[in-house]
Formats: sequence, structure tokens, C-alpha cells
Amino acid sequence: MKTNRIKYLISISIVSFIALCLIQGYLLYNTYQLKKQVFVDDLKSSIDALNDVPEIQQLNEAWYLSIIQNLATYKNTVNTKKEVVQAIKTKTDSINAQFITLLQEVFEESEITHRISYKKEIQDIILYDNELPVDTVYSGAKTNTNLYLGSNQSNKEKVLLSTGKWFSKYDKNDAKALGIDGSLDVEIITGDYVSLTNWEKEVLLQMIGIFAISIVLLVFVVGLFYISFSTLLRQKKIATMRNDFINNITHELKTPLATLKVASKSLHNKEVLHHQEALENTIAIIDRQSNRLHRIVDQVLQKTIGAEELELNYEEVSLVPFITTIIEDFSLLNEANSVTIEWVAEEREMKVSFDAFLMTTVLLNILENAVKYGKDVVRISVNVIEDKQNYHISITDNGLGISPKEQERIFDKFYRVQTGNIHQVKGLGLGLYYAWQVIKAHQGELGVTSTLTEGTTFTITLPKR
Repeated sequence: MKTNRIKYLISISIVSFIALCLIQGYLLYNTYQLKKQVFVDDLKSSIDALNDVPEIQQLNEAWYLSIIQNLATYKNTVNTKKEVVQAIKTKTDSINAQFITLLQEVFEESEITHRISYKKEIQDIILYDNELPVDTVYSGAKTNTNLYLGSNQSNKEKVLLSTGKWFSKYDKNDAKALGIDGSLDVEIITGDYVSLTNWEKEVLLQMIGIFAISIVLLVFVVGLFYISFSTLLRQKKIATMRNDFINNITHELKTPLATLKVASKSLHNKEVLHHQEALENTIAIIDRQSNRLHRIVDQVLQKTIGAEELELNYEEVSLVPFITTIIEDFSLLNEANSVTIEWVAEEREMKVSFDAFLMTTVLLNILENAVKYGKDVVRISVNVIEDKQNYHISITDNGLGISPKEQERIFDKFYRVQTGNIHQVKGLGLGLYYAWQVIKAHQGELGVTSTLTEGTTFTITLPKR
């Protein structure tokens, strides 16, 4: 149930994080659009200021006047529309080089730092009569002839900043000066375009601070999620190990307590009290079970001590006879079991300093595990290898093996390899933890290599002293 709850919390958190990312992306997109609009508006203001430059004003007026003059020839039916448009284009091209030069000078003197190209393009030229449009002399959308001042731009690159309308009314007197019999009403529609190199990059550069803050926040949230779930899983692991420990120690205590209960009841039996042999057997049972309880309590108290809390009584030991003695005692205790220990004692002298009592416990723990988790016929091989700096004691069995995932945790306090029924093999999950702490206190190393169904090798590395 708790596992499902944790999975549910993880799923909710992942969905929440994805939703947060989507919201963050949406806000960044909107910010980008706003920044883009502000950027275009600033650029538009800078371009509008061009019309206030006297030299550019003069060129615009000359351009406008040439257009009116050419329209007069069309009004008087001297030239056709095509001829008028061509004449306007010729005049436009003649002054365009000067216009571009002026633009560059203005850009260099102004605060415009972006690499831009600008053009003022005529979109439509329309003649009016009594304030009604009667004739479209030129339409940029319907012809391949472009009338503009500035740099040419592709339709893909150019951005329309603004649209302008020039509307002029020439009465009979003003039109007469242009050689027109009657009035002349004309509307010229223009568009101001810019083409900015990498303008999207310019906008994104302005947002780099926002991007950085967003990334930092997302990383912070991910880190917070990671820490939270790591803590949750760690607490779950501790809780599982605690429960396993309680189950194991309960199992270990049940047998001696049940035996003591039966023995204590026997003492109330008059027949037992008057039968010397039965009384001695009952007292012996009570004594054995009391000692067993005492050993279990001592095991919990002693084997939960960390490496830094261990008090080491160093003594110089001859390694080969030391190991030989342990193997002989262990073999004697397991005569009833099918246990074979292969140990070839080295003839050369190997002296090492350690706490002999604690090291005996370490070796016995590993040997006992080889029997506990072994197959029907247990084969154990013990070897000692010496190099320049260390002694390496390896203990190899032919047992069930330990999976790579389990190998990462076998030295944790109270952890036991899961092999079906947790009570199938007695123990508190403290043996290997204690062994690791002892070796660590000696500034050594305890390693494990294992293959499932084939066996396990524990290697104790002790520094020479």
C-alpha cells in the first residue's frame, strides 16, 4: 500500500513538474513576443526620426515633386501609365545612392547599433476626382516594378514598421503651374520597411537574464524534487530495514523465550523437582537459553558500533597460523554439515598488526555466511596474497551468489539478502556490517564479487604495519 502511495506521489510530482515547465515555456514565449514588440517599436521610433533629418527631408521632397511632375504628364495624356512609372523609377534610382549614403551617416551618428537595412517603398499611387479614387496609376502588389528609396529586401526578411499616406490637392491655379488643365488630387501610399540581420537573436540576447533565472529555478525545483524523493526513499529503506530487524530479532528471541517458558513451567512440576536428572536437565536448558539471550543482546549492542567507536587492541600476529587456527575451529563446529574448506598454508612468514579478537569475529562471520547461504554441499576456499603494501585474504564459496543490486547494500546495517522467506536463515543483518566496520577501523578494505548460482568471494585487504 505504501509503495503504491509513493508511486502515486512520484507520478503526481512528475505531472506537476511537466505542467510547471509548460507554464514556464508559455510565459517565456509571451515575454519573447513582448520583447519583440518593444524592440520593433524602438526601432520604429529611431526610423521615424530619419524624416526629421534636413538632408533626407530634401531628398524626399525632390522625390515627391518628381512623382507629381510625372503624374502631370499622365494627366495631360502625354505619357502612358507604364511610361510614367518608368520615369518615376528612373528618377528614384538616380537619387537612391545619395539616399543610402545619407542613411549610413545618420545610422553611424545615431544610437542605432543594429545592422539594419531600410527602405521607403511606394505601395500605391491613386488619382482622385471629387475626393473619390478614379485611377490607380501604380500598384506595387500588381507589378514587378518596385519604386523605393533605400536598400532592396526580400519579402521574407523585411518587416513593415509603418504605413504613410501623402495626399495632395492641386487646385486649378496650382495645377496650371504644372501644365495641367484642371485640378490634380493624388494619394501616394508608402511603407517603411527594415531588414535586421539576426533580429531574433537580438531579442533573445535581451532575454538572456530571464532565461538564466528560469533555468536556475527549474534546476532548483528538480534538485528539490530529487532531494525530497531521495529522502523519502531513504526513509522508506530505513523503515523497511527497521521492520526486517524487528522481525528477525523477534524470530531470534522467540525460541529461547519459548524454551525458557516451558522450562520454568517444568520447575512447578513436583516430579521434576524430585527427579535429580530431570531437574539438572531443566536447569541446563534454562542456563543455555539465558546465555543465548545474552549473546543476542550483546550481538545487537556490539555489532551496531561504528568504525570510529571501536577500540582496537593491536598485537602482532603471524597471519598464516592465525587463519589456520580459525579454520580448524570452524571445521570442528561444522563436522555434522557437508562443509569442505580448502586452505593451503603458506610457509613464508607473514606478520601483521591487528586486533586478533575482532579479526577472528570478521573471518567467522564470513565463513558462517558461506554455510548459511550455501548449497547442500558447501565448498569454501581461503587464500592469502601478499603485495608490497597489503595482505589480501580472500574467502570464496560455491553458494547461491549475490545479485549486483544486493551487493551494493550487503554492508548496510540490518540489511539481509532477500532469499524468499526472510526467516529461512537466522540472523540480524549485522554480521557483514560489523565486519566492514572492523576492517574500516583497521584502515583496510572489504570487497565482494559474486555471480548468481555460482558463488561469492569476499576479499579483506589489510595494510602491512
